[in-house]
Amino acid sequence: MIPRIWEEFLLEQEDHLSKEVVDRWLRPLKISNFNACNLYLEANDALQINWFKEHIESKIEKNLLNNNGRKIQVHIKIGLSGLSKTKNDSSPQIHDGAQKAVSFVSDPVDPDHTFETFATNASSEMTVKLFKNALLQTFEFLNPIYLYGPSGSGKTHLLQSAKKLLEGLGRNVLYISAETFTQHVVGAIRSSRMEDFRNCYRKIDTLIIDDVHLFSKRFATQEELFHTFNHLHINEKQIILASSTPPALLDEIEERLISRFEWGIVLSVERLQSQEELLQVLKLKMHRFKLQLEQELIDKVIHEMKTPKSIEKVVQSLTFAHNQMKTKSEIKKIVDQLIQQETKEILNAEKILHIVSQSFGIHPDDLLNKSQARESVLPRQISMYLLRSLLKMPYLKIGKYFDKDHSTVMSSIRQITKGLEKQSQDLMFHMGQIQRKIVSLG
Repeated sequence: MIPRIWEEFLLEQEDHLSKEVVDRWLRPLKISNFNACNLYLEANDALQINWFKEHIESKIEKNLLNNNGRKIQVHIKIGLSGLSKTKNDSSPQIHDGAQKAVSFVSDPVDPDHTFETFATNASSEMTVKLFKNALLQTFEFLNPIYLYGPSGSGKTHLLQSAKKLLEGLGRNVLYISAETFTQHVVGAIRSSRMEDFRNCYRKIDTLIIDDVHLFSKRFATQEELFHTFNHLHINEKQIILASSTPPALLDEIEERLISRFEWGIVLSVERLQSQEELLQVLKLKMHRFKLQLEQELIDKVIHEMKTPKSIEKVVQSLTFAHNQMKTKSEIKKIVDQLIQQETKEILNAEKILHIVSQSFGIHPDDLLNKSQARESVLPRQISMYLLRSLLKMPYLKIGKYFDKDHSTVMSSIRQITKGLEKQSQDLMFHMGQIQRKIVSLG
């Protein structure tokens, strides 16, 4: 049984690191024991522990709190299966305090991600056709292929579809996320295996990298990417990239890399948003998983879920539920839980503060400073109330966010609650505005 507080922490990290990174590095961690103040984790190997300490340990100290607002101590070690694997593994090993292996292999792909299962509208249909045509050409002016679009637009789906298509043509394809490329570079440097790294990356036919915006500020990694890109391009090897923004808007990425990203063809991928488009996605996924749903549930999913990615999550969860012979009431409960989770993923503290400050015509920083000016007090109290009611943030965490004592937070939330119960005209007006903006998110 996964503790709820750990699952909430993992979902929060999906926002910051991406779901792929969390699935690769955090979800495989086994929970061996858990109590109110301690969480005991078992890793597969020392590399996973080192990654955890580098990327997650500091976040846990700030964000992993129990119901009383106290820090949960996390203890991590290699599990028995990991120790057994280390002893029997004959792959190249290095010694750096602890034993760890570096493998320069592709990230896993979703077997459901093909061009045939990618839902399109009129705009994205043209993008997909151009993308497929560019994949099959060898002209230098189409290299690299750069896809960009918001989260949930299907960039990863298209990249994984490209990998399968090209491998079907006999190409040697390496598909990775920016996080994995960074780990490969760091692991190669630490293990003195840069020659192995370069041999792997420079003897392929196609390099596919997802989420290149995550290279921001990672200048050592950018240096190696620059040389890898140059080698592949000069040797007429295909490079395919994806990001949340067009090349020109990438932040803290070297200009020489940005210019190279623009050498080939840049394609925009739009997210499907209308209910008709999302219904197309749902029907496509239901057909793929041979799932039958009542019209009431179909209508609910289409009305509440905002992205193809969230609809896919629903279909996969309900397919599993049907396989487990869940009752209709249990299935409806699963849908309700997924809808609540969707709302939480769309919202975060920063967005709530932005919406509240916009409603009151003030700057978000006015909510976070210590000013007791009348124009800041009510919006600050409303913000605290929303962080508690919508994001379920602990009082202590809200207090740290606003640099206030947790008792002040509790008092503020009580005042807003009383105001809503009394239907205070001014408060109801602002809450109505804020609620409409929150509903429109996604």
